[in-house]
Amino acid sequence: MIMPVLRSATIAGLIAYGLCLASAAAKDKAPPFHADIPHTQIIFAVNHMGFSTTHGTFKTFTIDLRFDPKKPDKTSANVVIDTSSIDTGFAPRDTHLKSPDFFNVAQFLSMTFKSTKTEVTGADTAKLTGDLTMLGVTKPVTLDVKVEGNGPSPFAPDVTVYGFSISGSLKRSDWGMTKFIPPAGTKGGVGDDISIIIESEVNNSKPMPPAPAAAPAPKAN
Repeated sequence: MIMPVLRSATIAGLIAYGLCLASAAAKDKAPPFHADIPHTQIIFAVNHMGFSTTHGTFKTFTIDLRFDPKKPDKTSANVVIDTSSIDTGFAPRDTHLKSPDFFNVAQFLSMTFKSTKTEVTGADTAKLTGDLTMLGVTKPVTLDVKVEGNGPSPFAPDVTVYGFSISGSLKRSDWGMTKFIPPAGTKGGVGDDISIIIESEVNNSKPMPPAPAAAPAPKAN
């Protein structure tokens, strides 16, 4: 009776060992990290007339992200923003912002950011430098990145989530957007300095499958 028991234990051990190897291999082949678009916001802020700050966002954009927590300095991101999706909460203002006075959406339907360098500056901070193309002009921009938190998703323990806050500023006149900028040292108009805030979650979940095709409508009798 001893030999069969030992044989069974050995087989069980080999099976368990095989399962561990398979699990480790599956973990190594986990999907790469990607931006969670529903939990990503691209926000801007600009001074109005010297009296207040107007905030806006872009509702439609895509992000091609390359992120490895083990090699954060190799992080890269290519962002394409649909300028016609601008939203400041006031439709007439949005229409004006889409005009040739500002984003000239009819001629430049998108603006892009392509990262060129990631510099890790601390345990949870980095600087992301890239080329911003707007109104047909390309110039470098450096953004400050901070990791707000990371860990397993409460809804899927096998999925890891990272939360990022990204901020920076630029002068819109550098891209040729000069309408209504007040003379230096004066108030009024629309400010030249634009603050940028990006809040984003990224995770390594498997890509969502395509939505099923809609069933054909029943034919009328």
